[in-house]
Amino acid sequence: MELSKKLIAALDDEKEIKENPLLQNPLEDPSKQLDLQLLYLRKVHSYCFYCAAEHHDERMLAAKCGPIHLRKHIIKTVVLTISKIYPIGSYSRSP
Repeated sequence: MELSKKLIAALDDEKEIKENPLLQNPLEDPSKQLDLQLLYLRKVHSYCFYCAAEHHDERMLAAKCGPIHLRKHIIKTVVLTISKIYPIGSYSRSP
């Protein structure tokens, strides 16, 4: 988490972002804080932490690195949420 924090600070300096509430008021849950920091890097700086690559814009980032990287616990949460909303067999395909 410290590495992503340092990266955010460096990229914020480049864009002259002086105050970043994400770093000034971190969440108590370190896992959620890390998720927010990685999302911030993607959305604000078009930077993929896992690929260590900065792109011209978010569209290029998604084309090169995928729409988003999710850590394992997040994938499980997303799958469980989707399965509750759309249980197997609850939807039908239109012909």
